[in-house]
Amino acid sequence: MFRKARRKRKMQAILKNRTTALLMSLVVFVMTFAPVLPTIAEKITVCGMTEHVHTDECYEEQVSEVMDDEGRVIEVISEYVLVCGIEEHTHSDECYEEKTPETLVFTGEANGVYVKVTADDTVFPEGTTMTVSAVDISDLPEAVPGFVTDTGAVVAVDICFFDINGTEIEPSGPVEVAMSSIYVNDENTSVVHLDDNGDTTVVSQTVVDGDTVSFSADGFSIYIIIGQTVEEEIL
Repeated sequence: MFRKARRKRKMQAILKNRTTALLMSLVVFVMTFAPVLPTIAEKITVCGMTEHVHTDECYEEQVSEVMDDEGRVIEVISEYVLVCGIEEHTHSDECYEEKTPETLVFTGEANGVYVKVTADDTVFPEGTTMTVSAVDISDLPEAVPGFVTDTGAVVAVDICFFDINGTEIEPSGPVEVAMSSIYVNDENTSVVHLDDNGDTTVVSQTVVDGDTVSFSADGFSIYIIIGQTVEEEIL
């Protein structure tokens, strides 16, 4: 009985290890090959017209009377007249052309941190601007200093995007972020995102190259660079 139980636990452990290895391989595959997927061209209309098919609402009944020489009505004519003022049109292949998304680059600097954000023009409206503002470490929530030991180094900046009207916006999809700082020193450098609700999240996938740490993001507010490994259990 004990041998069967021990054999069962051993098989469960083997299956768990194999499942974990499979998931890790999948993550490595996605992180390796996702960045090299081809950019998909977007079709845009160039005919300058709006698709429109006339419906009953586009017409209005007009009634006219035909009179004789003595002013008597001898005939009533009713007809429906087009009143929408829109030309009927259905897009054809000639109405489209392919547009390859252009690359947008935003840069800014604060607190000794140089920030570069690269994105397709499909994730931001035309006229988008980016600001990078310094954040005082003493203004951060109490949970954040717990990430830093006596020998750790930390610096924070607030990254924001605004549309042409000055309204703060977020990208409609992931963008590439690169942050350069003297606090980025080795593979143990970590990045923490502090959102507008005060919740902290460790950026799980980062690449460190010299004094620059890079990662993908689809939400922006305060980002914190910490020159040491950050344990997620602290969050």
